[in-house]
Amino acid sequence: MPGVGALGLLLRGRTAQGAGRRGLAGQRRRHPLKRRGRRQGGTPRAGGMAPRVGSARGRHRAHLGGTMAIKDFFHVNVNCTDLDRSRAFYELVGFKVVVELGLGGAPEMLRGVGLPEGSKARAVLMLLEPDNPRGTRVDLIEWVEPATKGSNAPDLAHVGAVRLALWTIGIDEEYERLRAAGVEFISEPVGMGDGTRFCCFRDPDGLVLELIDFSGSRSRA
Repeated sequence: MPGVGALGLLLRGRTAQGAGRRGLAGQRRRHPLKRRGRRQGGTPRAGGMAPRVGSARGRHRAHLGGTMAIKDFFHVNVNCTDLDRSRAFYELVGFKVVVELGLGGAPEMLRGVGLPEGSKARAVLMLLEPDNPRGTRVDLIEWVEPATKGSNAPDLAHVGAVRLALWTIGIDEEYERLRAAGVEFISEPVGMGDGTRFCCFRDPDGLVLELIDFSGSRSRA
């Protein structure tokens, strides 16, 4: 009968829908680790689902200590009045030139550092370990137009970056080697309470550098 046939089809459809829902529910029960906020092994993911990359929540989490955008120091700019003299000094200390830049001043670079168009400089990038791509570079620059001006702070009790500390092994030998070469030292190696030892000296333009040796420290850096 047509009515029975239609009712049968309807009931079969409802039964199929119910079976489908039960099947999906069964699948969900068989895969509990795919529920929100769970990882393989059943351990909760902090804060539920991971935020989308670039989302406001993701940026906030990065700010609070998640994946940081800023990774490390890349280079430290040291302006000098005589590039050849400063290059020789930093080579004496142990740095090696990895990039040598002739006289120039690319417009985009000048715009980026806030100097007027037409400014010119000479520069070298130096590393203590040239084979270490993550090493912090010293960016020695002699400005030619306008010429490098001013002077470094007369002592360390001044605002700004006034000292570069260099991790050293064998500070006494290094102190004697540099002093014999005519380097101006502020002090001989001195010891701290934890066994760390350090001494300070100046580059040709008066910037203070430091040798610091943790070999005898009870709390290694």
